[in-house]
This record gives sequence, C-alpha cells and structure tokens, in this order.
Amino acid sequence: MSFLEDVSQQGAALRALVEHNRAGARLAGAQLSTVVPARPRSVIFTGMGTSLHVARAVQHSLSEETGVPVLVVDAGELLHFGLRTVSGNDLVIAISQSGESVETLRVTEALRDHPHLIALTNNPESPMAKLAHLSLDMAAGEEAAISTKTYTNALALVLLLAKALAGRDLAPLQGRLERISEEMDTAARAGHAGIAHAAEALRDARALYFISRGPSLAAAAQAALTFQEGVHIPAVWMSGGEFRHGPMELAGAGNFAVLFAPEGPAGDLLRSLARELAEIGSDGVLFTSANDEPVKGFATLRVAAGEPELLPLAAAVPQELLLDQMARDRGRTAGRFEHGGKVTRRE
Repeated sequence: MSFLEDVSQQGAALRALVEHNRAGARLAGAQLSTVVPARPRSVIFTGMGTSLHVARAVQHSLSEETGVPVLVVDAGELLHFGLRTVSGNDLVIAISQSGESVETLRVTEALRDHPHLIALTNNPESPMAKLAHLSLDMAAGEEAAISTKTYTNALALVLLLAKALAGRDLAPLQGRLERISEEMDTAARAGHAGIAHAAEALRDARALYFISRGPSLAAAAQAALTFQEGVHIPAVWMSGGEFRHGPMELAGAGNFAVLFAPEGPAGDLLRSLARELAEIGSDGVLFTSANDEPVKGFATLRVAAGEPELLPLAAAVPQELLLDQMARDRGRTAGRFEHGGKVTRRE
C-alpha cells in the first residue's frame, strides 16, 4: 500500500471511527466513570510524534471546559524525568498507534497499577491496550506509510474523548466529523485546487517553518514531523507568537513558512503574520478557513473547518497531497522509511 492509497482511505477510516464509537458507546459516561477520577488533579496526555501532537488540539479547550490543568508530555521525558510526579488522582491518557512505541509502552507498564489510565491505540490487542484500565480503538485500519489515517482518527478520537470528559453531547461533533470525512474523499479523489501552486511556492525551500496557534498547532506539529519524514526537509513548528520572538529575524528571501490559520482572532493574527512575511520577502503557503483576500506572495489553500479545533482534520488531506507533490518534485517517494519504521522500538 502506498502513501497516496493511505491518504485516499482517510475519509472512510474517519467514518468507521465515528460509527465504531456510536455502536460501542465506549465514550459514554458509564464507560468513562470507571476510570476517570471524580475530581482529577490534572489530565496528562502522553505519547510520541503524531500520537503526542494530536492532543494539542484539545489541550486548552479541555482545560477551560473542566477547570482542570491539561498537560501534553513527551513520553520519553515522562518516562525518565516525570513518573514520580504523577499523582494517583491524575488522569493519564497514553496514545500510540501501534500500542507498542517503546517510550509510551514503558510509561504504560510503569503505570499499570495506576487507577486512572486510558490507552488510545489502533490495535486493541496491543500490550498498551491490555495494560490500560480503559482502551479506546482508533479504528483506522492497516496503514503502510507515514501517519495519515492514524493521525486523523487519533485526532478525531481525542476530540470525542475531550467532549465526553467535559460531559458534552457527542452527536454534534460526530456529525461534523462525518462531513469532514466526505470532504476528505473529495480532496483525495479530485485533488485540492492549488496544490501545484503551493508546491511551486516551496520549491526552493531548504527548511520550513510550520506556524499556527491554539488547537491548530496540532496541524503545524504534524506537518513538521511528516514533511521531515516524507520530503526529507528540515522543519520546525511553533506558535505565531513564538515565531515573532526571534525567528522573525530570519524572514525575507530564502525563508519559507507554512501557516495554518483558523477562523477567529487567532487566525486573524496568523493571516496578518503571513501578510507581513510576504511583504518582507518570505515565500510560503497559507492554509485558511476564512474567506479573506489571498495574501500576495503566499499560495493559499482554503479548507472548510468551522471551529478552530477542526482545522487540523480539514487540512489533513491537502497537507498530505502537498507533501507528496514536494517529495516527487525532489525525486523521492513519500512515506518510504530509510532509517526507521512504523513502530519505534529503540529509545
């Protein structure tokens, strides 16, 4: 199975996840009540790579909804430097597509007796799934290349879980996820208008900045990871505010940036940053869910996201098509691992 075949199956995989959770009611209050403390001290999301990045989409909104601090912690750092800080009253949510990623598995093994441990995996028979007190299935199916279906399904599952933890009705979100899944089908089948132009805008890039704010940082972090894997280009992700505190000095000719701008005030700041970068002479791509005028000097890719937390899902297929185009432009095959593999088993 190729990278583009995985991309083409994302819409169907997302619908399968929605139906799986409707049918099994795994996120119903009765299920969660067996593992979630009545008054958690904090919620700790942990994982590596894509599995860690998806939690950024709900970090702030979940904290606001519940009044509980929400932490997103690299599993390798938690394993070696943070386990003793985990309280018996913390809710720990460990995420791993395979259920076998070395650092996240070792965290789960170390916390096997923790009363409030949830695992999110794409393999219900994996060691992590069996160790956790509650296991939630990504239902993404088989995936051959770098993360596509497991990214979007893990992201959707985290969004659903956050709503459930906040005591919200899941039906509205499930409906929005199904609509996004249909848009994924269309984009994967017909291509997204503007991909060739966007790839041309980044043709001369030797490094990339991926920039966003709030929930859409999940998209920036995922893109930075997968463009390194698939295009073999150095990349870094950061918030728009962080970019202004230093890296802005690199703006100008030879500087390339990809911005993810949702609707609302945070997106307005990012669109303003894109205009400023273009005026200074930077080149780049703007993923936006607003209908503003295009930014002169930047390629614009419009996605229909609605709420900011859904922009990473809405942008997933277009950013993967851009990755594939850039890889082919550089004589590479996207998704082919050269020094690693789907599952990381060595620290």
